[in-house]
Amino acid sequence: MMNKYRVIKDNNKRKDVDALAEELVINVIRIFYFRLSIQEPIAEYRWFKNNEQINKTYMKSSWDEDEIDNMVVEVCSFPLIYKPSPDAPYGFKVCTPAKVFPGQVAKQGLMEKLKTSIGRKFRNLYSSSDVPAPSLDINEDEYDTSSSDSVELN
Repeated sequence: MMNKYRVIKDNNKRKDVDALAEELVINVIRIFYFRLSIQEPIAEYRWFKNNEQINKTYMKSSWDEDEIDNMVVEVCSFPLIYKPSPDAPYGFKVCTPAKVFPGQVAKQGLMEKLKTSIGRKFRNLYSSSDVPAPSLDINEDEYDTSSSDSVELN
């Protein structure tokens, strides 16, 4: 399956890579389906999504401590493995921190800020009534672009 996305010309290297892939799959199954289940209490895992805020308590990576407030998860390459614990600060005890690659927080453009601001005001306005708030999204099917009245720009 991976050979659709890569080309390895050296036959020996291709065999080594294929053997590693098989070993990797076996190890993933061993860890996530067997080893986590034999822990007491049973350990759980969580993959972090793109653009989630970085938390250095249960994430591991290389980042600048001064900029950690402006960092988000770009890619999570290994999940957080934890055990639920009501005594712990976050409600769980970290067994293995998540391995993440950080990225900078994407700054909102003027239009996104305006849309968010107006959306909040509409939600607040309509939250007290039973009438659903109108959507700010434009339905492109609403406008007929095949009309002969349209003007072409050169």
